[in-house]
Amino acid sequence: MLPRQRLHPVPWAMQARSAATADIADALGPNGWTPNALRYIGNSRQGRLEAADYPMDLRRLVVEAKDAGATPTSVDIPDADIVRLCADEDGCEARLALRNRVTSEDGSDLLTVGFPYHVSIGKSINGQRRWRSVGFDDAGTPVVFSGIDGDSTGQNLISTSDCRFSDGFVLDGVDRQDGLPNFSILNWHGTADSTNMVCVLMIND
Repeated sequence: MLPRQRLHPVPWAMQARSAATADIADALGPNGWTPNALRYIGNSRQGRLEAADYPMDLRRLVVEAKDAGATPTSVDIPDADIVRLCADEDGCEARLALRNRVTSEDGSDLLTVGFPYHVSIGKSINGQRRWRSVGFDDAGTPVVFSGIDGDSTGQNLISTSDCRFSDGFVLDGVDRQDGLPNFSILNWHGTADSTNMVCVLMIND
């Protein structure tokens, strides 16, 4: 059709692009780094994004449990640390590993690492916390575990070989179940033939 009319970008479109860029730049700061994770919340009806952020801890939590024979006691995980890493908006990644799994590896400190799990811990309500753990078992089969910490029933979030990441507690080989809101790891002397085997729980936010 004649005469032809040239199309130009409209002001609101240019504003939207610059506003999004400004949000990211403000969040990152002058050095391009932030201790906060960028977070955008979309309005599904209007397609608009609301910029926000939340604190993110870049530290790694590692808890170890040495072999104690046939009557082991669970090793408590510092509750404030696991809450800080796993009870936030995006949960955490957790792995269980065995160090010096067999006698032939004694002294080598070689790790045998299990599949990663995503762990999410809910807020405490009346002294109890719901949790969910999603990953793969030792055979590579997808698994989903869920439970309530502090409900008097001990459950494993991750179980690999002789190592357990649990919301319960074992004292001198006796299962004390889940009487208190806490998490622990247990080195249950069983299939691993090395008395120097160490269970290692690694958590990343």
